[in-house]
Amino acid sequence: MIIEFEIPSLPPGINATYKTGRGGFYKSAEAVLWQQKASYIIGAHANWMGWEDDAEFYKIYIEIRGSRADVDASVKLIIDTITQKLGFDDSRILEQSSKKVKSDEKGILVRLIPIID
Repeated sequence: MIIEFEIPSLPPGINATYKTGRGGFYKSAEAVLWQQKASYIIGAHANWMGWEDDAEFYKIYIEIRGSRADVDASVKLIIDTITQKLGFDDSRILEQSSKKVKSDEKGILVRLIPIID
């Protein structure tokens, strides 16, 4: 089953996502807050659609709207948030594409597509 949803906010920039200290890298409070808010949206949409993890592997399409950051800057945080909320390891994402779209509205469109052999 293909699942598609929009997250109406952008994740923090890469420099604001990860911090150093405590003996290594960690996610900033801003990144954790974005993940929590995005997870509510992802979970609600997945429940509404009746989404089930029914594929061995997936490909993901990410459209980032209204961002001035590099197109790849937030991809890892977005994918981690989605896979954690939907309950599977991100190693099952075999293909990803992302693009940045000029827009007055900020947000992210995500399409998660099962890979059928």
